[in-house]
Amino acid sequence: IGTENPQQPLSVLGNIYQFHSDSYNSSDKTIGTIFGTGYETGTTPAQSANHPYIDMRRWTGTGTVHRCGAIDVSPNNYGDMVFYVDEQPTNQRALTERMRITKDGKVGIGTENPAEMLHLRSAGDTMLIIEADSDNVTETDNPTLEFRQDGAQVNASIGIDSNNDMYIKHQHDNASSDMIFYTRGQETVKIKAAGSIEG
Repeated sequence: IGTENPQQPLSVLGNIYQFHSDSYNSSDKTIGTIFGTGYETGTTPAQSANHPYIDMRRWTGTGTVHRCGAIDVSPNNYGDMVFYVDEQPTNQRALTERMRITKDGKVGIGTENPAEMLHLRSAGDTMLIIEADSDNVTETDNPTLEFRQDGAQVNASIGIDSNNDMYIKHQHDNASSDMIFYTRGQETVKIKAAGSIEG
């Protein structure tokens, strides 16, 4: 479609528009899901015309087209996949980047340059919530943050148990596996594997 030299069983040169019949606005043929190569000139997030994207829009029924979300291959850092959502329900065109997966597998939320596998960034407070037993039915459904290394032979965890007690657990069965607490970059308290305390 749009090409005299198709390279695949279905080849399309140009954008693809997918419409919902109840949401079609005859005056603006940009409603639905759009698969294309580059955003419209002057819109956010991109102005380049040589990168693929999926653009999701809706029509309010009053002649206003809202861009609700987009998945884009970053024009500034090829290989990154960027997820955008509408910042304000009344904003017709502008989108804000919310999450990015870089070409080397790092995930950034609130940052375009994640430093590690998962990087959360905010100008205000940042909170990571792990919630279990949200329906308050099964008391053995508990939240746990687990750390592993050495092929999962060494692990430790922080969580809340079925008695609603909070625990910090070092599960490596080794006489030299201590638990160490630091303040100001210095070791202050050490709980030895046998249970004695130094500090």
